[in-house]
Amino acid sequence: MAIKGDPVVAYSVRIEASLLAKLKVVAERNRRSMNNELVYNVERIIAAYEKENGPIVLPTDEKSE
Repeated sequence: MAIKGDPVVAYSVRIEASLLAKLKVVAERNRRSMNNELVYNVERIIAAYEKENGPIVLPTDEKSE
């Protein structure tokens, strides 16, 4: 799940047209935007990864310390 207060960043993705069309169908069926469908699934993938491998520790920003 996203960290509260974590900034949102725009990120461009290259994707095959057929895969994008399928994503649109899945998102519509789940009543989500395509962006929210992608974010939802990325969060699920990361949660599964961390469950199997332990938490992903991000490096701290030296400027904020």
